[in-house]
Amino acid sequence: MHLQVESRDERSGLKFLLVQRGTFEFGYDEKQKKFAKYNLPDIYHSIETMKSVECLCEEFLVSASPISLKQVKKFNFQSKNKIAVENEMLEDNDAFHMTYDDLENFSSFYNYRIANEFQIEYLMKSYSALFPWGDSLADIKVIDDWMSLDTESSPKTENGLRCLFFFTWTLSEFQARGECEKRMYDNVNIEGSKVIKSGGAEFWPWQNYGQESAFCLPSSRAPSSTLGDGLAVGRVTAHISELKNDYFRTFRTFGN
Repeated sequence: MHLQVESRDERSGLKFLLVQRGTFEFGYDEKQKKFAKYNLPDIYHSIETMKSVECLCEEFLVSASPISLKQVKKFNFQSKNKIAVENEMLEDNDAFHMTYDDLENFSSFYNYRIANEFQIEYLMKSYSALFPWGDSLADIKVIDDWMSLDTESSPKTENGLRCLFFFTWTLSEFQARGECEKRMYDNVNIEGSKVIKSGGAEFWPWQNYGQESAFCLPSSRAPSSTLGDGLAVGRVTAHISELKNDYFRTFRTFGN
């Protein structure tokens, strides 16, 4: 998969990347299981029996970063539906945590789609190593850099993706995969939940380092009912024919 081609949609201000058609292993593949076995023993027993399946992902456009405060402000100026902005500490370029209903309103206004679980995982498996920083557990400084909210200047993957390690809404309904995952959420009401992908953590001395690192694995997932405040970031997709930008149409027609 190649994501070098990018362009900004002037309507929303979002920068989009072209994701090319390709195959990948959807679910916890052997690379992730091997990593967990030696680095995350508390997690390994929960994922060792989970199956992955080879899948084909069709071409799509995806926002290089989650929706930012600046883009929410632009939406609020253009649309009758408003998204409440309550965190006064946010900078304009910071990734904005919102409800699923707000993300639906934003997406439908610009004729975007909310990225599904399949697409987000495909993106997270687009870089050459297990994580953007390599195949090992990151130290606290590295994680701190990757947890920057800045959608314009935070670290980006080799393919141009930023802000991957925040809990991210998906279009997909949550269903437990196998008995292990069912037991994991035995005491959680998952009815009506969406799949939440990703979510790193800024580690503190009282946290379980390995447990928190598991959220950075590409196949990490959770039901949205586990979100304490019901908020997550939104990453959207679009079809080339619908995006108001001639550059992508030219690329699609004539290739690169």
